[in-house]
Amino acid sequence: MLQPNVLLLIRYDFWPNHLMEAKKSGTKLVLAAAVLQSKAPYFHPLLKGFYRSLFHLFDYIYTVSSKDTIAFRQIFRCEGTETAGDPRFDQVLLRSRNTSKVDHLKPFYKNRTVLVAGSVWDRDEMLLLPAWQKLEKRPSLVLVPHQVNPENMARLYQELRNSSLAYRPVSALNDNFNPEQEILVIDQTGYLLELYSIASFAYVGGGFGVNVHNTLEPAVYNIPVLFGPRYHNSPEAEALVATGGAEVIHDQKELAAALRRLTMDAAQRAERGRAAGAFVQERTGATAIIAESIRHSITQSTATCQGANY
Repeated sequence: MLQPNVLLLIRYDFWPNHLMEAKKSGTKLVLAAAVLQSKAPYFHPLLKGFYRSLFHLFDYIYTVSSKDTIAFRQIFRCEGTETAGDPRFDQVLLRSRNTSKVDHLKPFYKNRTVLVAGSVWDRDEMLLLPAWQKLEKRPSLVLVPHQVNPENMARLYQELRNSSLAYRPVSALNDNFNPEQEILVIDQTGYLLELYSIASFAYVGGGFGVNVHNTLEPAVYNIPVLFGPRYHNSPEAEALVATGGAEVIHDQKELAAALRRLTMDAAQRAERGRAAGAFVQERTGATAIIAESIRHSITQSTATCQGANY
């Protein structure tokens, strides 16, 4: 059986039996990107004691925000808790530096205003397509369905045909593609993050379903972000709205107004894009803090073992 010096766990990915066995073997336990959402079961009166003893198994807890740090310290008495931030900001920044996947698309969209609608569901399409279609001046539209299985793609293509909207699947792209007259539909996986690099602004789907999808991916490219009203399970989406980098849409009328404004007003688009990009940049660094903690723990553990040899 493995006996690591340090066991790093992210957010909620832990099991009590594993933690207790690791603790018995002398492994240092680190919980990173920890979040205590207000409606989480941790705060239930019947479960709070159980989770307090569970959290006390960790040698270090690194939270996403100061609010979470205060909750760990005051409610669960975990004094070894510090605010490090969310490693996802570092991850999305690192991934954003490689845009080779969309190199073949960039010439089509050069000097154009581009809207990338990412991770969209049918409920998003029901609002987005009519709102976009009614614009006097339309941005080029890149449509990225959340599901690209044959059944969903057939449904989407039929919907576009019913609305008399010309489209081109990326799998059938050729030199004749005209982004001024055709919607580019992404029918393959692995494109989304890099697609935002060619966007002037973005719509992120899911906000009219269970919860909005990843809002950091467009924000890292310094572009404004739009999404529906169900976003409260995403702290980063809430914060992005608060900083001015994102706007919440409740209906088709609001969406049409936002699309028109961001298409026509380049100054506002740039200002809000800067706010979105700064939001991501200012929150990087969590990975370095957590990595240094692990390095320190390993160094201490190694020193202890060497001392035991004498």
